[in-house]
Amino acid sequence: MSTLVAGFATSHTALMIRAQKEADPQQVSHVMQGFREVRRRLKEESVEALVVIGSDHGKTFLLDNMPAFCIGVGTECEGWGDAGVPVYRIRVQQQLAKYLLTAAMDSGFDLAFSAELKLDHGFFGPLHFLTPDMDIPIVPIFQNSSVAPMPSFTRCYQFGKMLREAIGKWPGNERIAVLATGGLSHTVPMLDEYMFRGRRDLDPDMERKRLAKIKEFVDKGLGKINEPFDRRVLELLVRGEYETLAASSQEQIETEGGNGAQEIRNWVTLLGAMPDRKAEVLVYEPVNKWLTGIALVAFQ
Repeated sequence: MSTLVAGFATSHTALMIRAQKEADPQQVSHVMQGFREVRRRLKEESVEALVVIGSDHGKTFLLDNMPAFCIGVGTECEGWGDAGVPVYRIRVQQQLAKYLLTAAMDSGFDLAFSAELKLDHGFFGPLHFLTPDMDIPIVPIFQNSSVAPMPSFTRCYQFGKMLREAIGKWPGNERIAVLATGGLSHTVPMLDEYMFRGRRDLDPDMERKRLAKIKEFVDKGLGKINEPFDRRVLELLVRGEYETLAASSQEQIETEGGNGAQEIRNWVTLLGAMPDRKAEVLVYEPVNKWLTGIALVAFQ
């Protein structure tokens, strides 16, 4: 049988890559140290497959097709090369992906699936730092964290429990880890306009307008980082009060953490898979130049 050896949660803003030199050097150093520690632990645990739970930002899924959950079951995934992230390709652990899809269906989770799932910075941003050679095969799982109706935090927690049980029964005899990406508090400019554009090609005017809006947010300090909110979330994890966070409402999270904080549901899915693991906060930095409360958390 396979073993779920570890879980990790990380923020995923692409500004960590393209605007690294614009942020406070000490904060950057702390965040990069956190990524190096997670990378070290992945190696130390001899992780052979990484289940990655993340979001999309108007690249793969728009309002013509917006599943609550979607799992990639092809042989590999290609990146969009968006937001300053290099264009990557990574192998999918296809047998495990198909097994988890079937297990989810048998457990009452009607996942969408794709043999040609493209991934944006929500997936490849953290992998850029954690597995730069893209040498650990993944199982990519998308969760809608952008437009209502989204899966509830409770549903995500239940989904994580299902993943834990299924991975424990996987006969592949592999060492598996789960990586959840997104959050913490931040506000995404032009989110509604972006999601309603109804096209997947990169509209140059839209991209320029969006990048200008992001720059305005950075220059004027408009990014909604709520440090007390972030620290409360992290305290709940450290205290093991996972179900308390899972009971959060969409309205509560958005009011306190901004529209980007809806991505915390990816972390909640991880919590469902880690009910008996203690959380260790490796780093937290409210990085204004990245518009995001940045955190990395380990469960081992």
